[in-house]
Amino acid sequence: MTDKEFNRRMLRTVFTVAAVAILIAVLWEAREALMLIYVSALIAMGFAPLVQIIERRSGARARIPRWLAILVIYVTIVIVLHQIETALAMADRIIGLRHGRVAYDGLAGDFDRCAQSQVFEALPGN
Repeated sequence: MTDKEFNRRMLRTVFTVAAVAILIAVLWEAREALMLIYVSALIAMGFAPLVQIIERRSGARARIPRWLAILVIYVTIVIVLHQIETALAMADRIIGLRHGRVAYDGLAGDFDRCAQSQVFEALPGN
């Protein structure tokens, strides 16, 4: 190996190590955003079979577009989870939001009338 080849390999190694270090630093700083992407991907994979069922059952004349099938599933889930009895029956843990802030975070069994009033208290002006 000549000095020129050695220098070229050394330079390539230094650049590779620097690029990997920068990539690790960027991924570390973006870890919260990446977690959101991971969770979103898991949700999308979980609902893919339902989307396919809705698309297929729409009939030969008027096929439901994929985006509409996805929208139907998400709206259905939001509506169902806003029924407190259903959420309490299905979940181990409940997180209740009020005005965009966490008003309750605890076990479903501990979600009593007092906790419900904290979450479902009437909005100002109503």
